Amino acid sequence: MQTQSYNHGKGRIGEMVEGEVLFVEDIAQLFHISKNTIRRKTWREKSGIPLRKVGKHLCGLRPEIEKWFKGLNG
Repeated sequence: MQTQSYNHGKGRIGEMVEGEVLFVEDIAQLFHISKNTIRRKTWREKSGIPLRKVGKHLCGLRPEIEKWFKGLNG
């Protein structure tokens, strides 16, 4: 496991992670979904998208999000 530190917008987010961290903006671009939709707690719970809060930021690991998306599409 390697340590990676991410600076995204305001402040610094550091975690012990493997893989690329995707933030709301990244996910919105990747799946053509509005940022507001992703931020909506009811949508996140209904969709089951694997996001977590780190401070004030919502983010998820690319491999987990790709696995979630593949599960939606069969």
